[in-house]
Amino acid sequence: MKKISVSLTAVVISAIALFMACSDEPENPFNPIVSSSSSEDISPNCTIDPSLCPSSSSSESSSQDPLSSSVEIIPGSSSSAGIIPGSSSSAGVIPPSGCAYKPEWCNGVAQASVSLEVPIAGRPEGKCFFATDIKTFCAWGDGPNASMINGVEVGQGSINCWGNHGKLPEKADGGYYVFVGGLNDWDGTTGSAPSCSGGNPPESDLTCTGLAGTAIAGTVITLPIVRCDDAVVTAGISWTGAPASWTSPAAGSYTVSVRANCGGAVKVAECGTVTVTPPPSNNELSCTGLAGSGTAGTAISQPTVRCGNQAAAGVTWTGAPNWTSPAAGSYTVSARANCGGTSKTATCGNLVVAPATPTERLTCTGLPAAGTAGSAVLQPTVRCGNQAAAGVTWTGAPNWTSPAAGSYTVSARANCGGVTGVTAACGSITINPRPAVTLTCGNVPATTQAGSPVTAPSVRCGTSPVTNNITWAGSPRTPVWNNLTAGTYTNVKATASCDGRNQTADCPGTMNVTAPASSSSGNTGYPVLKQGDPGVRTARTTRYWDACKPHCSWTGNAGGNLSKSCNISGATLNDAGAASACNGGTSFTCMSQAPWRVSDNLAYGFAAVAPNQFSCGKCFQLQFTNNGVASTGSIIGKTMIVKASNIGYDVDSDHFDIMIPGGGVGQFDALSNQIRQSGVNNAALGSQYGGFRTTAGNNPAKVKEMCAAAFRNLPDLKKGCDWYVDWFMNADNPQVLYKEVTCPAELNARY
Repeated sequence: MKKISVSLTAVVISAIALFMACSDEPENPFNPIVSSSSSEDISPNCTIDPSLCPSSSSSESSSQDPLSSSVEIIPGSSSSAGIIPGSSSSAGVIPPSGCAYKPEWCNGVAQASVSLEVPIAGRPEGKCFFATDIKTFCAWGDGPNASMINGVEVGQGSINCWGNHGKLPEKADGGYYVFVGGLNDWDGTTGSAPSCSGGNPPESDLTCTGLAGTAIAGTVITLPIVRCDDAVVTAGISWTGAPASWTSPAAGSYTVSVRANCGGAVKVAECGTVTVTPPPSNNELSCTGLAGSGTAGTAISQPTVRCGNQAAAGVTWTGAPNWTSPAAGSYTVSARANCGGTSKTATCGNLVVAPATPTERLTCTGLPAAGTAGSAVLQPTVRCGNQAAAGVTWTGAPNWTSPAAGSYTVSARANCGGVTGVTAACGSITINPRPAVTLTCGNVPATTQAGSPVTAPSVRCGTSPVTNNITWAGSPRTPVWNNLTAGTYTNVKATASCDGRNQTADCPGTMNVTAPASSSSGNTGYPVLKQGDPGVRTARTTRYWDACKPHCSWTGNAGGNLSKSCNISGATLNDAGAASACNGGTSFTCMSQAPWRVSDNLAYGFAAVAPNQFSCGKCFQLQFTNNGVASTGSIIGKTMIVKASNIGYDVDSDHFDIMIPGGGVGQFDALSNQIRQSGVNNAALGSQYGGFRTTAGNNPAKVKEMCAAAFRNLPDLKKGCDWYVDWFMNADNPQVLYKEVTCPAELNARY
């Protein structure tokens, strides 16, 4: 027998009787170690080195021998997660049915138990350990005492090792089931169960069917059929109450039971009662040998019908089942045949045919122990044998997708192993009431300036942030976070979906939004525009710079207000009829028409207007009322005077397409050619519509990098591009109030 020493915190395997290692037993074919011819052969050789063969009285082998020194099975991680799954021991834990445990992994031990969280006394020989990790495992022996890991023998005759000298078998349930045939110096160990869900594995059943209800003395009685679950047992059977001889029984009544090993334990099953009668007289019809029990679908031997001592001919049956494939039920059987020249009837007895047991077990695993009302519960896994069961129906189950609070004891029903409506217990689940989940809103900012970027208060559903589909309210006004107007905001509220319904949350605090400085205070020389004043209208703005010859540079378009055009280098052209660079000509937009700063609150520039306005040479005061989509600062209240030098067929009424270098080439592009002429190849011009700002986003540093890269040799265009970041604050298509004004001399000079 193998001897194994076990410490309190780890399972330690020691070579105790190394003299056994010197036997000539064949090598274990399942042990993946090098052969005896290898230089790494781990079998001690007593002939070569006698020190490897200590005397049998030694309880521990030499510490100099790496194979005979104690080696360790780690029962888990830092918390000792090993388990010794077991049977009758009150200190053990039966592995849950979700585990893939098989008795053959532990030398036929179906359930074994040694420990939980405290050391236990006694010597648990013949038990099955579970370890999540194994450094090395060395043992020896054969037959019923052979050590096994997940069903593979570790030792056979000579010392063999797993781990250091060979590949370990695949893990099962995240570790290894290790069967130990014997222990030495047992001190106990610690451990906990593998993490599998479900109930206990089903116990194996020993059954005994097919015992004849009657027989005749001196004639053979057919042995009953003994099964362990679905497997027929033929060896290791002992009978109680049976006749002394099955082949030639004496008259009498016998109540028979059977005893055999089933599922790793010795069990007893009742077989029934057989009545053995004396032989009948010559003209007496008898019917004997009818089995008292049977199984649906399994053939039942016909009783023996005799006239005296001779077999009767022409037998007919009354109350009999289908002998080859009986249906479940109770049968009272009689036989009729001619005996002594007269038709006679003999009673055969009663037969009970039980429903068939499935050829595969139906199991149900993975039911969670608890859930929350309204939150989906993962359905358990139902298997017939190793296959997923089909057509499963549930008993006692909650609504899997939206369970109500309560306790549920669940079972599954499905066809399995050729049997209809097999049931398996899944376990119990408690659905706890859903905790209250409420919508909350953070504090509003205390103060800010109209038009400045403002981050809305944070909104959460429980602990989860809510970022979309929020409706804001407030008094005396509702905040529009990307374009706040001046005033006081109190009682701000956020409404959003939370916990399956719309909820409203208060956003504490009062927000004071101050008005931006008016343009008049910036000494622009232009009055503050107010909506509703004569001649004041609202408009939107966009931006572009395509470098094409402006529409107003053609004599026929200018209406007497002819704008100049320039060559590719920026020098003024004197030929109003020169073709546009966008059509292969030599005429470009003059680079001096890029916008420029006059003061902190005033700028000049040029713009394209709608084609139906015929506004060449007209000037307009634009007063910005918001920052567009976003900006790096506020331009609200700032004023820009633009002069119409171009038209755009994609520009409509109340729309100004401001000429800004880097603002996007739009539908046409002469700018790329102009930049190449300046010595800059493959310049990045950003998005076709929106240019650098659309590509870089609200990132002024990135926009300026693109300005410098494209226009480093074109100073007027670079100044206009930098102006967009420095004065225009990177604003993205802001809205304006506008009215027509007298053109300033500075714009006329560059027109």
